Amino acid sequence: MSFTSKTSKSHAEATVNKLFSSLLPGTQGTTSKQSSSLSSAELLSIEIENKNKLSKEELKKIHKQNKFKQHKKIKKALEDEKRFNKLAKYHLIKHHKTGGELSEEEAKYLKKLVKKNVNSLNRVSEIDDMEIKSELDQVRQDILKINKEKHDKKAKRIQNKKTKDFNSKVAKGMISYPGLTPGLAPVGLDDSDDE
Repeated sequence: MSFTSKTSKSHAEATVNKLFSSLLPGTQGTTSKQSSSLSSAELLSIEIENKNKLSKEELKKIHKQNKFKQHKKIKKALEDEKRFNKLAKYHLIKHHKTGGELSEEEAKYLKKLVKKNVNSLNRVSEIDDMEIKSELDQVRQDILKINKEKHDKKAKRIQNKKTKDFNSKVAKGMISYPGLTPGLAPVGLDDSDDE
């Protein structure tokens, strides 16, 4: 192919080289001969195009960053929704408790929540400020004392009920000891036997 001028030839070569550089890796986009024949606007355009091209690694990195940001947003939204649901459930249970309509399931949830909060108080790391530490210790003791008193009262009430039931059954004659007759010595033993 013959060219009428050097500039048309250099433009054609630049176009072909540009095409090859975009399709084949490792080929040079411009050469020193071409750069002398190209205008400054064309050189600037070529330089901007080369800067705008991103490598595969850069594209992967950008994609990974975008994916990470998206996952972070989704995770935050799920945590916010979970926190909102817990708060709504807590307020509903609190309302039922004040109204005296607390169900068994809600009572179990409250006990679980109290245990969780007590454990979190017990796991609190050491605090340098002595006033705060003493207040925190006092709160811990109060909570543990309340829980212990409730447990002790319940255990005592259960034990008293068991004892009362047992004594009433013995008095009615519903419970008897094998081998004993009421008011008599065990069978086979004499009063004169001494050990």
